[in-house]
Amino acid sequence: MKKIVVITGPTASGKSTIAENLKKEFNGELISADSMQVYKYMNIGTAKTPALLTDLVEPNEEFTVFDYVKHAKNLINNMDKLPIIVGGSSFYLHALLYDNEFIENIDIVYRKELEKYSSAELHEMLAVVDLETANIVHQNNRKRVIRALEFYKTHGIKISSHNEFQKKRKLAYNAKIFIVNKERKILYENINNRVDDMIAKGLVGEVKNLLSMGYTKELKAMQAIGYIEIIRHLEGQLSLEQAIDLIKQNTRKFAKRQLTWFKNKTEGIWTDDLENIIEQCKSF
Repeated sequence: MKKIVVITGPTASGKSTIAENLKKEFNGELISADSMQVYKYMNIGTAKTPALLTDLVEPNEEFTVFDYVKHAKNLINNMDKLPIIVGGSSFYLHALLYDNEFIENIDIVYRKELEKYSSAELHEMLAVVDLETANIVHQNNRKRVIRALEFYKTHGIKISSHNEFQKKRKLAYNAKIFIVNKERKILYENINNRVDDMIAKGLVGEVKNLLSMGYTKELKAMQAIGYIEIIRHLEGQLSLEQAIDLIKQNTRKFAKRQLTWFKNKTEGIWTDDLENIIEQCKSF
């Protein structure tokens, strides 16, 4: 079974720095597991770093977990170097690590019906049939909310229950999994500093450029944290200071949801000690 190293954890926990050090130490290759870094032109707001499986599609193009697993498997299985998977998109990671057999059949009629509802309405519908999934999936992530509703309608079971079953399956790879964790106060400080850094690097200009290219706020990619708040600022709904504060607040909430997911659904070693990670990788 092929060996891989996985560096995951909440946003702004220092995953990329650790992964880059491992790449140098073991002559590895970084493979992104970030659902937003697959989009082109979205660099600052996604904190994009050099890795494979970034810049794959336009912001208005569809990119599913099935696409991710297909691309990632192909890279891993044909790679001579040590694959180092880095990212915090738990849905992508879980699908790759546990080789989930996701059902790709789509009920087009039902999907079109769901698309008529607002994100808040869809999220409320999901909370009725699958509260656990609703608690970990933000209402702005329309794609995942709709998929969960589709799954329930098609199979009569909650997607959260399905995922629990899938978690019990054996890993598809011989994986050493590290969940990078920081003390909550430090993590939140990192998040606030990262947002300030994004603004300094030109996040507002990046969003303006995306809008000028014709990518509208209704797109899933443009609903991402950091982008939708700046759009609201550009539309006059928020001052820049209010938008920045809201990005920080929403990112902190997102990190909290990520931590809940990792604690409940991901088996790995919780640490942010680089030297310890290197030593464990050497023995691995």
